[in-house]
Amino acid sequence: MIPATNVVVHSPIFTALQIFELHFALAPNGRRWLDLPALLTFAAGERLGKVYIDPKTLYQAFRKVGLPHGSVPITDAIIIDASRLLGAVVRNIELYDAARERIVSDPAVMGGAPVVKGTRIPARTLHARVMGGDRIESILKEYPYLDRETIEAAVLFIEANPMRGRPPRHTAVR
Repeated sequence: MIPATNVVVHSPIFTALQIFELHFALAPNGRRWLDLPALLTFAAGERLGKVYIDPKTLYQAFRKVGLPHGSVPITDAIIIDASRLLGAVVRNIELYDAARERIVSDPAVMGGAPVVKGTRIPARTLHARVMGGDRIESILKEYPYLDRETIEAAVLFIEANPMRGRPPRHTAVR
C-alpha cells in the first residue's frame, strides 16, 4: 500500500500540468497521449473537492486496478468509491472504446468521413441531430438497425474528434 503521508486536505489546486509531467506516453503514431490511470487521476482530482491527494499517489492506485468499477484503495486509510466518484468518466471511457469499434473511416466510403460501421450513415449527422435537439428514440425509428449505444458512441466520437483545419467556405447566395 501507498503511505498515507501523501494525503492532505486543502484547496483543490490540481493542475493538468502535474498530470502531464508524469504521465505522457507515446502512441504508436508518435503522438503524445494520456494513459488510462492518468486520465482517471485527472478526473478524480477534479471531483474530490477540498480533499487533495497527491497525483502520484492517485496514479499509482489507478494503475494497479485498471478501469475501476468498485472501490479503489488509495492508501491504508483511504478507499475511494470509484463507481460514485468516477462513474460517468468510466462510462464514457467504455463508450469511447465502443465508438472506436463502431465508427470507422474508409476513403472509399463517404470520402473518408467517419461513418457507422457497415452503413453509410455519417457520425457527424447523428451528432448534429442529437445536438440539435432530436431525441435518440426518434433517430432509432428512422434507423431501426442502429441501437442506442451506437448513436451515443457516434456523438462521443465526434465530440472527441473535431474536424481539423479551417471550416469550409460558404459561398454567398445572391
